[in-house]
Order: sequence, then structure tokens, then C-alpha cells
Amino acid sequence: MTDCLGGCAMRKILVGVGALCAFVATPVQAADPAAMGGMPPFAPHLAWTGFYVGGQIGGVWSRDELTEDTAFVPPSTGHATTHSSATVGGLYGGYNWQHGNLVFGPEIEFEGRTLDETSTCLVQDSGAGNVSPGSCFPNVQGYSFRTEIPWQGSLRGRIGVDWGNGLLAYASGGVAFADIKTTYSQSTGPAASQSFSQQRSGYTIGGGLELRFQPRWVGRLEYSYTDFGTVSTTATSAGAFWNGYTNRHAITQDAVRLGVSYLF
Repeated sequence: MTDCLGGCAMRKILVGVGALCAFVATPVQAADPAAMGGMPPFAPHLAWTGFYVGGQIGGVWSRDELTEDTAFVPPSTGHATTHSSATVGGLYGGYNWQHGNLVFGPEIEFEGRTLDETSTCLVQDSGAGNVSPGSCFPNVQGYSFRTEIPWQGSLRGRIGVDWGNGLLAYASGGVAFADIKTTYSQSTGPAASQSFSQQRSGYTIGGGLELRFQPRWVGRLEYSYTDFGTVSTTATSAGAFWNGYTNRHAITQDAVRLGVSYLF
């Protein structure tokens, strides 16, 4: 299910953006609230234009694809794919401009998380001098590798449609940044460990719905997909199992968040 999550959600976003564009291209006809039997639209002075700040909480699902290379002959390299999930929470803020039913503007967010995954299975590559390709390297040295992301943020642009009655549907995209920590270790022969911490940037896209449940209070449900590209490290003091190998981590994430903000 995790392998599909990013791709499936991406397809849903593209369908949603297509519908959004079609809606914007069609003039919106004002409906008679009394005839519709619903709430009247917000008055002009309660439009979406203005600064906003808020807090959010949700869940994140991460995929880390590890590959190796080395100058050793034979190389005896390996690969692995790990999956992890965590709780995420933080703050966001931005500014909206409104032109007709079109709402757009920048947004920045910063959040902490508990994302942490450790594995003790590095799968032997085929044709790399390995004894049992496709199987984990024997763990007689007690080897392990770990990936942590303690914080993450983004700077995005948003564009959406005001559907009336305080409902906004939007798409977003921009630059993501995070602190990514990788650790390689072995517990025997002799024990050793080495960690690397890198501040990485990548891209993020997503979309969501916002509802003004009070004139200036806005609730949010949002999905995002983030790709941090490839994080490369070369171990020199992590023990004989890791030393001399360059490990490349391709890290992607899916996240769903609930948020509440105040519109000034």
C-alpha cells in the first residue's frame, strides 16, 4: 500500500487541479441563497484576502531507498527499502490575495516530527561478488543503518477557488527543506558507529480544503507529497562492514494534516 500511496495520491491531485482549472475558466453565477436554502455567502469584508497563521497536526509516511557503491573489487554492494510513519505537527502562515473567486498567495510552514527508522537487513546486490544475491547480508557483525528526520519545513505557493459559504479548495507546490540524519553501525568486531547530518532541500506538491467555521477561524484538511532527492554519505569510521562504501538514500514522503488558522 505504501508503494502506491505517493503515485495514487499524485494522480488524484492532478485530477483535482484539472477540475480546479475548469472551474476557474467558467464564470461563476451568483445563486440566490434564500432559494438554495443554505447559508448566505460571506460579506465582502470577510473575503480571503489577508495574513493568516495557524497550527497543524497529522501523520507522515516515508520511503527510503538505499543503494551503495564502492571502489572495492569485488564490490559486494547492497540495497534496501525501508518504510516508516510518524506524527507531525507545527506552525504555518501566509498571505492570501483574492481576485473574484480565485485565491492565491505564498505560505511557509515549519514542523517537528518523530520520523525514525532502523534496519538490520541490507540486501545483497546481484553481480557484485555476493554469495547470496537477493538475501540480507549475514549479520555476524551486528550491522544496522538508521534514518531520522527531526524537523522539516516548506515554502509554497497556493492557488485555489472560493466556492462560497466559506469553502476554499486549493493546490500548492514549492520548496521543502529538512534535517536528515543517517547512522551506520556495527556491534561486534569491533563495535563502531558513524552519523551524518545534512540539511536537504527538495520539492513538495499537494492540495486541500479549507472551511471558515467562524468569520476569521479557518479549518484545514491537506495532503502533500515531498521528494528530497538523494542524500549521499561515505562511511569512514562506522566499522568494517560500512567503511569505504558510499550510501545513497532516496527519500520521499506522503503526509496528511489537519490545521486551524486565524485570518487577520
